[in-house]
Amino acid sequence: MSCSDNVCSLTNIRPEFNNIRLNDEVYTGISSYYNNPLLTKVESPNPLFSMYCIGVTSFCAERRYLFAICQTDRNPIGMQVNLDRLRWVSFQVRISSTNYPVPSSYFEGLQNSFTQKIVQQIPTDNGVTTYQLEGYPLKIQLLGNGSNYRSRGTVEETLQTFNTVLFFV
Repeated sequence: MSCSDNVCSLTNIRPEFNNIRLNDEVYTGISSYYNNPLLTKVESPNPLFSMYCIGVTSFCAERRYLFAICQTDRNPIGMQVNLDRLRWVSFQVRISSTNYPVPSSYFEGLQNSFTQKIVQQIPTDNGVTTYQLEGYPLKIQLLGNGSNYRSRGTVEETLQTFNTVLFFV
């Protein structure tokens, strides 16, 4: 998956999931960490996927968002859905130059056993910093300057960068 400033390529997302129990643990861990926010459906740049987001209130001038990218659905643009009701194929915590017309909320991450799991950087040939969570069908990519990222950390630490793309493999 590749990302630019405001849009991530959705061409590498695979909607087939290998292990439902592990996927549910990922969904629950992410939803719990953000206290199950209400996301708003916005226009998706790819008609094969639906995109939901919420703004993240911060003292920075940057526009920060949580995105849940799902298989296309029939919900109208503007519909709000709690994160725990979305079976996303990619979850993104990013800064964007696009100003999405959605509510914002302040989030203080609620640590849980999933977000405290260790991630390990894996070598890639595309120049993107990629982490693997051992035993999970999940990859985490950090966008931007890879020299600023550690080779090992936790899921929570990756989420706190606001340059994060999680996706099932």
